[in-house]
Amino acid sequence: MQELRTDPLVEADAAGDILHISGEPHPGSRTIDMDSYNWTVTDEHMLTYPSPYSIEYYGYKPGAVAISFDDGPDPTWTPKILDILKQKGVHGTFMMIGEQAQDNVSLMKRVLADIQSGRFARDWMLENRVNQANFRAMRRRMGEHPIEQVGERL
Repeated sequence: MQELRTDPLVEADAAGDILHISGEPHPGSRTIDMDSYNWTVTDEHMLTYPSPYSIEYYGYKPGAVAISFDDGPDPTWTPKILDILKQKGVHGTFMMIGEQAQDNVSLMKRVLADIQSGRFARDWMLENRVNQANFRAMRRRMGEHPIEQVGERL
């Protein structure tokens, strides 16, 4: 049996900005039968094929926007952003960094409370049960926004 190595490349599938390593590289193997008289290959069987890293991209949704706020929390802006998002029923992703988080523990607790309350998960499940009525209405409203007309002309 002979071991076959793969190139150290990455195999990517789908579209989106979120990555997931779905497979690690592994060698393949095959057997080769040879004619011992004249040293020619008489048969070959692939037992397993070699494979590179396999990466799945996901998160792409046509017409949807993902909002993220990085390097927070900020004592001035994070509370204002949280209030607006809650008022408008919009979800965002907050990327917190250690020093800022350590200096703004009360803001971290506020963000954590939204997550632990299950509000996001509950709202998402309810929305999907009713055929995404709010989401579709929001997309319709956003599609009529003047910036969309400018985008179409570009």
